Amino acid sequence: MTFGEPISPVAGEEGFTLSFENASRSVCSLQGYPEISLFGANGRLPFAWIDGQSPGPYFLRRSPGAVVLAPGHAAHVLVAKYRCDLGDVASAKTVAIRVAGTPGQATTLRLAADLSYCRGGPKSPGNTVGVMPFVTSISSVVP
Repeated sequence: MTFGEPISPVAGEEGFTLSFENASRSVCSLQGYPEISLFGANGRLPFAWIDGQSPGPYFLRRSPGAVVLAPGHAAHVLVAKYRCDLGDVASAKTVAIRVAGTPGQATTLRLAADLSYCRGGPKSPGNTVGVMPFVTSISSVVP
């Protein structure tokens, strides 16, 4: 798992993409959403989460379906939120990702993208993060 193509913050969004490559010698499939948590210097940040079936300004509404991956091919996930208009309380430094239904610990990656938990508490629009289901192309889910 690696970070994918950067997203363009044209409408005030912050976010990143993740790529999940099939490193095996056989076909595999992914379905649904990865489990994602964002952590700042003092622990897990209390973001609210919406999935790709919920309305969101950064991606098209999309129901999760099975993504079948040949060896060497990748599935992608888009994670996005609105910027902090009132300032931020904490910045996410790492992201923990786990593919639901797979054994083992979550994979933790250091974030290069700027994702901040905003002033204004849980009702601040910048404190809700949207996650798309696995797709074969990010361009299929962005407006």
